Amino acid sequence: MIVCVCVQQVRLNNGVLMPTVGYGCAGLGESAGDTVQWALEAGYRHLDSAQSAASASAEGGGGGGGGRPVRREDVFVTSKLHPRHLGYEVTLRQFNETLKDLRSGYVDLFLLHYPECWGDLCGGVAPAGTFPDSWRALEDLYEAGLARAIGISNFAPHQVTQLLAKATVRPAVLQVHVDPLDHADALQALCRSQSITLTAYSTLGTQGEGAGGGAGGGAGGGAGGGGGGGRGVAQVALRWALQQGLVVLPRSSNRGRIAQNLQLYDWSLTPAQMRRIESL
Repeated sequence: MIVCVCVQQVRLNNGVLMPTVGYGCAGLGESAGDTVQWALEAGYRHLDSAQSAASASAEGGGGGGGGRPVRREDVFVTSKLHPRHLGYEVTLRQFNETLKDLRSGYVDLFLLHYPECWGDLCGGVAPAGTFPDSWRALEDLYEAGLARAIGISNFAPHQVTQLLAKATVRPAVLQVHVDPLDHADALQALCRSQSITLTAYSTLGTQGEGAGGGAGGGAGGGAGGGGGGGRGVAQVALRWALQQGLVVLPRSSNRGRIAQNLQLYDWSLTPAQMRRIESL
């Protein structure tokens, strides 16, 4: 059974509407099909780093159990380019592969996942080009209507500034790690000044379940009673981010927590609670 949840949306700088809470479905492996199904049934309409299992659920299987299927056009799907594929031509090829994997004629948001390779991220593979080369490809895909919005992920302030100096199409989204112990203040300020929507991943301190410990645990302790009373630590951390104007991408493989992480819109943290969390 699909639950009807009124999910708020943010208008990106190109006019496209994006739900402010998305389900982070990257790295879930063989469980992705089930967990994405649960997310859709819980009311999520934003899937981040969706793989073919996610797309299959979004296109036809979303109803499950005799419920009403979720149409592809009702789900905001984000995918990303791995930095090993930086370069104009290879970006276009990989984007086409993404559409095949997603069984879709378009993506709602396509991101450069990282500005460059570092450490073991690319497994020793040297990319053919740089992030400005790939950004030109994303601009062409955007102009062709194959990506409704384009953006970046894990860029530092100087890299965002470098891109803005050369871009014809301004990034609609910057996706980075933000949690109550790491606010990414410089990036938040830069995004506000450039009308870029900042999307926060790992808001619970890790990309895991977000129960206990970590930054999420600190947020729960800092909130105390009031508007956050009776809420789980994960909910408090997510609500803290939402009230700063951020988009959040909670990830869990637990069905109950998946649903709980979307229950964020009918309550709020008080200004005093927000200040306590921000002082952690």
